[in-house]
Formats: sequence, structure tokens, C-alpha cells
Amino acid sequence: MDLNREYNELIDKRKKVVSEICDLIEEENVKKYIELCKENVILKSSISNLYKKIIMNQYEKCNHVYVTCGYTTDGDYDSSTIAYRGCIKCGLTTEAYNNEYFNNIMNEFFKKHSLEYDVDRMPGKRIARYIDLDTARMLYTSIIKDYPDIDDDELVNIFIERLNYKNNHDSKSFVLKK
Repeated sequence: MDLNREYNELIDKRKKVVSEICDLIEEENVKKYIELCKENVILKSSISNLYKKIIMNQYEKCNHVYVTCGYTTDGDYDSSTIAYRGCIKCGLTTEAYNNEYFNNIMNEFFKKHSLEYDVDRMPGKRIARYIDLDTARMLYTSIIKDYPDIDDDELVNIFIERLNYKNNHDSKSFVLKK
């Protein structure tokens, strides 16, 4: 088949498809569909923006309690441990600005408060323990369940007590009884 003839046939087919699309656009159901699609895009954007504000507000209002966390990377010649801080209450983590794609809401929080390069200026309490953030947040949840009205100083004390208990016992359960 000649390339020019194939090209012209494709052009003719496309014209027919475009003509059918134009005819469909005049139908009421299709008009309604297009309107709803546009509204859906606007609502999706509004929901996303509001969610970002809600999370940012949670980070702003949280009286942060940080633990030191980390992970090991395996390089071509050696491995290294990357340490970061994470809040056991809201999940805010300095790992976010070590990785620009990690969580853009966290990155915005750090940038808004000019904290990208000065981790020690981050407001909040620090627990001088090295622990996985997910484990720390699980421990925090169990403490809050047992002591719903606990203040941050007592939270830190009980957290350290339970963490010491966990580290000193070969038990998967590290939640002390009241």
C-alpha cells in the first residue's frame, strides 16, 4: 500500500470520528457528562487542597515529641545509616526533607518554618532513644489508650519506661499494665 494513500485514509477516518464527537456533544446526556467531569476535577482539587491544610494544621498544632529513627542504605562500596527525627504523635519526620518526593506537605511545613537545615530548632520534646518510627507511634498509641489525658512530660517518662521494658525482655508485648 502506498504511504500517501494510507495517510489520506487515516485522515478521512479521523474526520469521521471528529464529526461523530461533534454530534455527540450536542446530546443532553453527553453535555451533562462533560459538566460533571469538569465539576469532578474542581472538587478533586478542592479536596486535595483542604486535606493539605488539615494535615498542615495538625503539624502546626502538635506539641511534637521526637524520637531518633534511621535506616541503612547499601552503597556500591559501603553502607551508611541515615538518621532522622520523627514525631510519635503526628508522624512528622525530618526524613521528608532528605527526600524531596517523600511527602510534600511535610516539606512545606519545614520550608514554612525555615527548618530545612536546622533540625535542632524544631519545636518539641526529644526522647533520647533510637527506635523505628512505626514502633514508636504504636507505643505512643498504647500509652494514649491507657492514659488519655497524659501531659507530654509524663508521656516521655512512660514511653522511656515501656521502651526500656521492651528492650530488657524478650517479649513481643512491650505494653506495661497500668
